[in-house]
Amino acid sequence: MISIQQIRSLFLTMSLAVILSTTIAFGFGSADSWAATSPTQLISQTQNQILAMNQAEATIKNIEGKAQETMGNITGNRKDQIMGKAKQVESKASTAAEKMKDKVQDILD
Repeated sequence: MISIQQIRSLFLTMSLAVILSTTIAFGFGSADSWAATSPTQLISQTQNQILAMNQAEATIKNIEGKAQETMGNITGNRKDQIMGKAKQVESKASTAAEKMKDKVQDILD
């Protein structure tokens, strides 16, 4: 009969084997791995990704605004025209803010 201690030992051995093989396979100890990256570099990469996402959202908002304004022009709906222009202005303000954040980040780096 298998005892609890034998099951625990088997589980521990298998766990260690998985951890070791994962470490070797993904090269966590190499100089170019994410584990060797300093925390400030990881934060900077994350901030750059956030800036890019915010810029993409601003571009999408601008396209939405242009489409809504165009539909307002076609249908003669004054509300759609105004809302479309408002989205475009919001997009431009957001883009300007993101560019300013990017410049500040460049200065800090």
